[in-house]
Amino acid sequence: MRESVVNVWIFIDQESNLAYNWSARAYNMTGSDEEKLALLKKLSATDFISCERISFPKNVKIVNGTDELEGCLPANSINSFFDHNQDIIFTELENFLPPIFSLDNSEVKSKPQNLPQNPLYVLTQVYEDKKGNQRPILSKKDVQWLEMVMQQNNSFFK
Repeated sequence: MRESVVNVWIFIDQESNLAYNWSARAYNMTGSDEEKLALLKKLSATDFISCERISFPKNVKIVNGTDELEGCLPANSINSFFDHNQDIIFTELENFLPPIFSLDNSEVKSKPQNLPQNPLYVLTQVYEDKKGNQRPILSKKDVQWLEMVMQQNNSFFK
């Protein structure tokens, strides 16, 4: 069955371990859910580079004593944040989708594209260093690298 599916990337500062923005891309795919997920995971390794990034809203914030950081969240709360806000993220993504055109009695008509109610998706964390190097966390090797980096940084927001 052909359906719209989604890749979502959350960008995380490698030094602070704080997520500061996100991006997403919709695809129209056929095949089983397993086939679609496999292709989404493969595409998640590179497609984030050509997607527009969106900042988290200012009401997403971290309070650490008297300090308050707006527009970011600790990397260890990404899954919870996404679970509670995926409707907002998918609605925002729909705003970027091109309209669907049709010809009706020699008149070109358009209508907005919509994602399905609960689209199939892959959520990928992308770590970025001071030099702009980016590394999506996709495999056990990536997780091991991330654990090593976090030990080196000894980040407060693990």
